[in-house]
Amino acid sequence: MEDFPYGMCGTGFLVRSKFEFFFVTAKHILRSGDHERLRVARSFASSDIIELGQYGYVKIPEAEEDTDWADIAIFSVVPDVFGSSGDNEAVEPAYVPESDTRHLLQKRVILTVRGFPAAAPLSRIEFAQKRIIVQPLTSDAYFVRPTESVGCYELQFVESCPIRDFNFMSGSPVFAKMLHNRDLIWILVGVLLRAGGPERLGRFVSIEIAKRAFGFYADPGGPTSGHPSCG
Repeated sequence: MEDFPYGMCGTGFLVRSKFEFFFVTAKHILRSGDHERLRVARSFASSDIIELGQYGYVKIPEAEEDTDWADIAIFSVVPDVFGSSGDNEAVEPAYVPESDTRHLLQKRVILTVRGFPAAAPLSRIEFAQKRIIVQPLTSDAYFVRPTESVGCYELQFVESCPIRDFNFMSGSPVFAKMLHNRDLIWILVGVLLRAGGPERLGRFVSIEIAKRAFGFYADPGGPTSGHPSCG
């Protein structure tokens, strides 16, 4: 809308895969043309933005009925130094594991989801000041089961989760919380597609789908030319 050029619609996150950086989100939150208007802040304390490169998504074959696995949008990110400026509010990349993460997705494994829900009490748009204020939410969830969709799984947020409305959490990173040598580590395992309802259930797609899509950026055909289903 001409009078309201600023808005929020979901969550995305910066990842590092070997020596390359990508910005990942859920494809359904981007309307036609939104990828050209998207701005990602380098820090919540400044107006600097991350320089996005190519935009790509998984192209679904015409006869495909199962579409959840393809609900990912990926931007290449112009290489830069992230998370080393001393700015505690700067965006830092999540590291993409080189090994397959699907073996971590087992019954009752604790997951952690971090996103920017509309229900966060401090999130708002100040139109007069042309400023968007977002409040992150980090909440644990239980892994529940694989779903009928390829590469997609179900989780349930813990009862202590401070919100019941998960709108704008689509595109959030999903981590497996693991104990290693008595220390907690968080391993990136997926991208949240949707969540909600009285049972606090959510669905996420395996990061293995996105990892295959990353490889298409090195392909002359581009990331929309293949079918990176992880089977």
